[in-house]
Amino acid sequence: MDRRGAVARITPVKVAAAARLVRLGQVIPLSHPLTWPPRGGEADPRLKRPALRRTAIDHNTVIPLPDGRYAVTNDDTVQFALQGSSHWDSLAHFGVLDPAVSGVFYGGRGLDEIDPAGGARTLGIDAVAGGIVTRAIVFDVVGFLGRADPGFLTDETRITDTMLEAYLARHGLTLEEGDAALVYTGFVARWAANGGVIPALIAGLDASSMRIWREAGIAALASDNPTLDAVPMDYGIHVEGLRGEGILLGEYWKLDELVRACRGDETYECLLVSAPLNIPGAFGSPCNALAIR
Repeated sequence: MDRRGAVARITPVKVAAAARLVRLGQVIPLSHPLTWPPRGGEADPRLKRPALRRTAIDHNTVIPLPDGRYAVTNDDTVQFALQGSSHWDSLAHFGVLDPAVSGVFYGGRGLDEIDPAGGARTLGIDAVAGGIVTRAIVFDVVGFLGRADPGFLTDETRITDTMLEAYLARHGLTLEEGDAALVYTGFVARWAANGGVIPALIAGLDASSMRIWREAGIAALASDNPTLDAVPMDYGIHVEGLRGEGILLGEYWKLDELVRACRGDETYECLLVSAPLNIPGAFGSPCNALAIR
């Protein structure tokens, strides 16, 4: 078992082909600030993920230099939830206790995959910290379903396999092995329209969409919503995608600017570059992702 899961499908040939998608030299960041979401004590109280805390440990400290000048230095520390803002889930983030299936986590790893002191033994985010560089297809489901005004999917929308097939056909695209899929639901606009309160229902992926991801053999799947799965959750994407297929999952991604660019020139594929933090055993990481067109 490759501890990178489906990311191992991204071969050097795949990376080289993805790099050839760059035509404009346009670089679009896909990460919200680490201070996002802009809530009070917690980034998302339902998920118990605390907001970022920053502490200055060096504030305009003056250090004499040998030639009579003075250096001035500033340093700080931060404490933040690794899955609080735009992030990846590691393969150790989610498992299933199922008497019909061996193991709990991806690859049949059991509960002992998680060290008693905290952290994963083999499936931590450090497994993919070498970088994720591949072709990404942008699924602008908002535009596809004619929801550009108000700019988001209705809460009850569940993105199914047949919707995804129709989307790919309309844009003349084919998902390929090792691709990443970026799914746009307009969640930020929906959140704002709800007065900054996370809705009880959240548009997202239906479990049936796993057929599309599995058949194509994608490496990674990310969305702008908090869960990827539609809420109420059936956990289909987490169970079958992350735990079953080892597909790396990204949540809370900042996709608005990328979608506007795609709509502008009708090009819904790009080079995706992401560098997760190299924290051994961690259950997630800021995605540090860029789309390059």
